[in-house]
Amino acid sequence: MSFTDKSNLLSKDYCMQFDCNGLIKIIKIFISLIRNMQMELGDVDSIRITASYEMKFSDYVPTRSSCIESFWINDYKTEDQMKECISMFTDSYNNLSSVEKELFYKLIFNEEKESTIVLTNFYRIPTTKDITHIKQSAIIKFSTYLRFHRMMDKVL
Repeated sequence: MSFTDKSNLLSKDYCMQFDCNGLIKIIKIFISLIRNMQMELGDVDSIRITASYEMKFSDYVPTRSSCIESFWINDYKTEDQMKECISMFTDSYNNLSSVEKELFYKLIFNEEKESTIVLTNFYRIPTTKDITHIKQSAIIKFSTYLRFHRMMDKVL
């Protein structure tokens, strides 16, 4: 197991430039969209998280035509576009450091409270300030990869 030190995180000064709470809202909306795309494609298991918090995307999706398309997935009408969006999601997640992945998974997917999160991939027992810094770094890296920071004013 490789432990992450602070050198893999974005600087605190850089993180202060972003509205992480707003980015978290956008990320949660996006994850909901991804889950709906998976249902549209008929494969809710196409994304899986490994024990080391790696995200894997199975490119196999059974072919099936849906006669009712959700009205809010208008930009992703074809299976190929949906697969590409899901792939971008997994790529963004996999660009995080190991400790960022672990925190992101626990905080965003499992919706654990920051105060109860225990990190196994950090080089020491993290303080509350460490957790906050890791969260900010993960949220900003994930969002920047998907360019979410550019749509803050339009979405929120």
